Amino acid sequence: MPDQTCLSRHLLYASVHAYHPRSTAYSSAPPRWLAPPLEIDAPPIDFALVGRFAEGIVIAFRGTLPPLDLSPDGTRIVVPEFIQWPAIIGDVGNDLHALMRADAPAGARPALPGQVHPGFARSLDELWGRVAAEVDRLRGTDAAPRLYCTGHSKGGALANLAALSARRTWPAAIVKAATFGAARAGDAAFAQAYRAAGIDCRRYEVAEDLVPDLPPGGTAVGTRHAVALVTFPPPRSLLDRLRAIFVRDDRGVVPVPIAAHLPYREFGYDRHVYEPGGQPEWS
Repeated sequence: MPDQTCLSRHLLYASVHAYHPRSTAYSSAPPRWLAPPLEIDAPPIDFALVGRFAEGIVIAFRGTLPPLDLSPDGTRIVVPEFIQWPAIIGDVGNDLHALMRADAPAGARPALPGQVHPGFARSLDELWGRVAAEVDRLRGTDAAPRLYCTGHSKGGALANLAALSARRTWPAAIVKAATFGAARAGDAAFAQAYRAAGIDCRRYEVAEDLVPDLPPGGTAVGTRHAVALVTFPPPRSLLDRLRAIFVRDDRGVVPVPIAAHLPYREFGYDRHVYEPGGQPEWS
């Protein structure tokens, strides 16, 4: 089976698309939206895409706004414009608001069991009303739609919170999740309720990625799928250094923990998230 047909891989592409909604060049292939997804923006830090794949309705959450990013060709490190820095700092603050506590939703979202990451729960509150409305529009009269929640890093944590919220909002829905380097969204009681809800979650992680072990006190959910790390050797010879300067290939200077976490083209997740050949797709 060609790698590019894998559903999990295209959910990764949808997660990357949430970081760069004006470009699909950061992934090896465009996510397989049947039509342009709805952009749900909650300034300054929260964002999601909601649309359809052939398999069902997809909700892709953006992760933390990065202080350093890669160019669309995946070779150069770029610094965000100054105007973006207040949002980046605010998003990091949201990540650090991490002392687990009982859920107290601010909107129509159902309360979740156990204790959850309050920063992430607040981000989901900012998006949930419009996400749920778009899911209702896309499902029409279908009482049992297939819903796929996905995201990278913080976006993966939001996907897990959203998956359990979806299970409680649409009890007959088939709810699945695919997360990539996801932070932990809740405690052991939340994880137990997640399992009891019967949500099929694939949790992709690179061993050297530190984010899936955060925050302390959180409990991971879903079935873990180990992903091979892809790093790029630093320039050693004079020829390597000249190539890095003139070809502008900065990948060799990306530290391993950051390289392990990157979802972009040619890094670990993009190269290794796919089903082994010959097996049916996860759908």
